[in-house]
Amino acid sequence: MGRVVRISAVVLVLALGAAACGPEAGARPQGRPTTPAASPDAGREALAAQARVLVLDRPADRRPDVLSGPAVQLTQTFGSAAEPYPAGVYDVRVACLGTGSVTVSHPGGETVAKCGDKTPAAATFTMRKTAPIAVTVTPDDAALLHGAYAVSLTDPVLVRARAALSLPPSGRNPLDRSGVLFGRTVLVREKDLGTGSVYVDIRCAGTGRVMIRFGDTDDVCLNGRTTIAMGMLLWKGQGDLVAVPDAEATGAAAYAVAVQRP
Repeated sequence: MGRVVRISAVVLVLALGAAACGPEAGARPQGRPTTPAASPDAGREALAAQARVLVLDRPADRRPDVLSGPAVQLTQTFGSAAEPYPAGVYDVRVACLGTGSVTVSHPGGETVAKCGDKTPAAATFTMRKTAPIAVTVTPDDAALLHGAYAVSLTDPVLVRARAALSLPPSGRNPLDRSGVLFGRTVLVREKDLGTGSVYVDIRCAGTGRVMIRFGDTDDVCLNGRTTIAMGMLLWKGQGDLVAVPDAEATGAAAYAVAVQRP
């Protein structure tokens, strides 16, 4: 506070008289504005925002497949019968801050995150067919009062791009990669491939238009809502392989690349 306010006796008497009469019906009370009382969950909402940062590769992204908030019992369904999530492999990340722990049930089983652990709990599950994905959050007693959480699933457009690959990723080759496009992206650097020929399989999914460029060659990997495969390229040193999304595809389209030697 620190500030001393001196009020004259006359002003004080007038103020007391006005208070005794009270404000007219419907009139807005005058004087210093009051500060709204803080929500009892405001602190846990702040923790939930921090938990979101832990489970997202790009915290600023507005993702539909992220769930967060004060730890309460709830079930959230991602997708719908009209717009189901695609079949494929999904990663789930769970972060919890505060006290206690939360258990997240998903198609692959249960994942438990201890509140306060800065490393998210992680699991992987496979969807055998297109369907909505139900996720249930169950906090323990300590988290119910003092915890907040965040849950993220793999972006479904990324799953769709991965599932479209003809060449399965080797799991050992660091050049096998995928991701959501947020601007011009170098998919494979020519120097990383070394000498000789390799097969490169590229798939895109999502919305907008994505161009693939290597050397002086351009090809369309994605146009509209259709997933278009570039097929198998016999790589003979055409330069870096680059994906260029247009404005609509930026943040809404994904790519997957698999590399194998013949």
